Amino acid sequence: MRQFATVFLREARANDCDVVIFPSVQDFAGFELLPLLKRLGVRGIFLIPSAEMSEAFVKRNSRIPMICGGPELGKESVGMLLQTMGLIRIKEAPEKTENLFAGLASEGGDAIFRNFNGFLRELQKMHSFEELRAKAEDFAAEVAGKPCFTLMLDGVLPELKEETESPTVYFFSELKGAESYSVLANDKAYFPGEDFRTWILFLAIGIQLMKERELGRSVRSKLEETTHALAKASEDKTLTRRIAALAPEEQEELRKVEKLLNENLFTYHFQPIVSAESGEIYSYEALMRVRPDSGLEGLNPYLILKYAELTGRLGDVEKATFLNVTAMIDEHADEIGSHLVFINSLPGVQLLPDDYVELESVLWEHSKNVVVEITEQTEADEHEVRAIKRRYEQLGIQIALDDYGTGYSNVMNLLQYMPAYVKIDRSLLADIDRHPKKQRFVREIIDFCHDNSILALAEGVETWKELRAVIRMGADLIQGYYTAMPSAELISEIDPDIKREIVRYQEEYRDGRKQQVYMPDESGRINLASLQQGEHSCLLVGKGERIQDEVVIAGRGSQHCNAHLEVAANYRGRITLENVFLTGTPGKPCIEIGENSDVTLVLTGGNQLDKGGIRVPNGSRLTIEGMGNLKIDLDTQEPYGIGNDLISAHGDLFFDQNGEIVIDLKGRYGIGIGSGMGGKITILRGKFRLGVKCDTGVGIGSFHSKEEIAIQGCEMIMDLAVTKGVAIGSVEENVRLAVTQASVTCDAEGTDVVAYGTITGKRADIHFFDTAVYCTLRGECIIGVGSLGGATYYRQERATLRVTGSGAKALAFGGYGEEVWIDILDSDTEVDVSTAMQRDTMAPEDHIRIKHGRNRFMVNGYDYHHEVDHE
Repeated sequence: MRQFATVFLREARANDCDVVIFPSVQDFAGFELLPLLKRLGVRGIFLIPSAEMSEAFVKRNSRIPMICGGPELGKESVGMLLQTMGLIRIKEAPEKTENLFAGLASEGGDAIFRNFNGFLRELQKMHSFEELRAKAEDFAAEVAGKPCFTLMLDGVLPELKEETESPTVYFFSELKGAESYSVLANDKAYFPGEDFRTWILFLAIGIQLMKERELGRSVRSKLEETTHALAKASEDKTLTRRIAALAPEEQEELRKVEKLLNENLFTYHFQPIVSAESGEIYSYEALMRVRPDSGLEGLNPYLILKYAELTGRLGDVEKATFLNVTAMIDEHADEIGSHLVFINSLPGVQLLPDDYVELESVLWEHSKNVVVEITEQTEADEHEVRAIKRRYEQLGIQIALDDYGTGYSNVMNLLQYMPAYVKIDRSLLADIDRHPKKQRFVREIIDFCHDNSILALAEGVETWKELRAVIRMGADLIQGYYTAMPSAELISEIDPDIKREIVRYQEEYRDGRKQQVYMPDESGRINLASLQQGEHSCLLVGKGERIQDEVVIAGRGSQHCNAHLEVAANYRGRITLENVFLTGTPGKPCIEIGENSDVTLVLTGGNQLDKGGIRVPNGSRLTIEGMGNLKIDLDTQEPYGIGNDLISAHGDLFFDQNGEIVIDLKGRYGIGIGSGMGGKITILRGKFRLGVKCDTGVGIGSFHSKEEIAIQGCEMIMDLAVTKGVAIGSVEENVRLAVTQASVTCDAEGTDVVAYGTITGKRADIHFFDTAVYCTLRGECIIGVGSLGGATYYRQERATLRVTGSGAKALAFGGYGEEVWIDILDSDTEVDVSTAMQRDTMAPEDHIRIKHGRNRFMVNGYDYHHEVDHE
């Protein structure tokens, strides 16, 4: 069997197979061929096993388009065929039906064709499934044993693949011990047996029935219309009495709801559902609202559902919800992207057959974006649950069980649905931080979800204490007013402070520790000596009932505190560090400035940050002042001292302190002051000592961004030991550097090193004015000032410059091309390089202007001549 299957599949692949038909369950050889058929890209699989095997196969492969029937052609098998026809999805059914069985052509074909048309007409008159099944059995008996016919693909089977001009159907069968297969393509067909032909006939009947949706549109419709007609008169009388009993204000509410439903005046707000790990938006829930311009003020979802149920119009709400929300998904496709949208559904609501068809078509098209929320308000009926699950599984849509933990939403219902998401009800989460019994119950729910590959969603989180509790219990997703309110506009990010909070609580959960949060007291002071020891703490500034614009954090110098400082978004104020020694979490900043903040950090005494630096996000501003000192000591994979990480830009950095800032970095990629994507850096005064010992490192500047750096009135010493690096500038982009009235010293060694400028940037503009600049370089490709791989524009006025370099390709000015321009005016310049280049710059002499001053240039121990204008 396996050997024959291999041959079969090879032939199917060679002939661009679209559909495979298996006339008996044995042909599947234990369903071993199914994965191979999926890999082949087969668009339709039609199975005609015995009736006993049909249900088992359907359960196991409910997402595969198929039809199941039975060769014995009896009552049960024909019933099964008709019942399971809805499992197949045909891309497009032909609009014209006059060609029905036009491909049947042989003895008796016309009679069978007429009988079949009569059979279809009779179906339109059926009012129950029992009648339908009886009629199908009569027709089966009538055609059984008669000669069967050549079946043309174009006449019966709809094309499942538009781009294939001649789709091919393979019939895979093992009959009477003879292994064989048949090919049906265009107008030719070859069948190996009479039984096979009979099965093909009934397969065609089933397909055509499905195409015309006779079961869905005629039989079911007739049955439901009849049932509805019998009950409607009684319901109308009851409804009239109920409406008459309503109070005047209730009748006005009913009128508004009917207007809402009749004119489809719905709109929807979107509430983000966020990851409990990162705080990123995971999905949105669409929440029902009334259009603000509708004139239907006062209506809320409760009233809408109340009066829709009273008037028997819950089905209209259900249909409008799915159609409206999916239309909004299309409208906001760019904003939603790959995010999911949760849509509330009302299980048990009966829709008309045509509505089912319309909604299934819409949901199929949006299956990648839609999750259906189901609320169990009553104990679920097993058959109803199975039908709901199967319907959405066939559409490729995930289910969320809403309001879990209330009413009948028990473990049995959860086991029946086995949804992708469980939304834990707000009633269980309210004040959960103060109720151990709630905590125990919710933790059991979350553990059950995780054991069964279900995501646990905490719904209705309204306080930071509730947020922290549910994250520490292992919730996967968070939804509630605390994280984000519902909004008519789709938001792409939640509040950055809340996002940081989520990350902090997630770290507690992973590390198994509890983090204390401390805020300034009434005087605006946090005393580190009074904090609890042994647990990591968060010092939170700029949040709470009272926000001070002057805060003092006081420590005891060398006595470290396991804490980090968080400054809330939009904070404007001054924070004084007074002998503070903070030890953060490796890879996380010790001080994190919030989004859109303007913070002045005042240094007093000796302060130190260990394991993390200061993060200043793009859009914020940090000014450092004071007479005190600050030391930052980092040894991580990607350390940064003051600025931001390698993939981000930093905010505006201003240094206006009198004390000393010392930054020592060890790692793979390191930045002393700056970030990967750069930002504004202004140094007005102060003392700096930066040590960078990394594979790739930058003292001040960026990795990937253009830089404009202004330095004045300071004393700066830098020590670099890198494979590739820049003391001041950018590794990859253009640089504009101005140094005025400062003293800057660089000692660097490595393979590709630039003291002041850029390595691969196209241009470096360097200006030293009334300043003293020193650099000592050792390595292979090294330059003192300029761009190693691009153009250099260097100007030096009334400045002292000392460049000492040794390396195979060592230069003092510019890179290895001639696009170098040098202006040295009224300066004291000494250059001493040992290099295989045999010169200190590649600039042509007419690109060099040296005027006045004291100037000496040496290459490989000998004086090197540059023309000096002494006039």
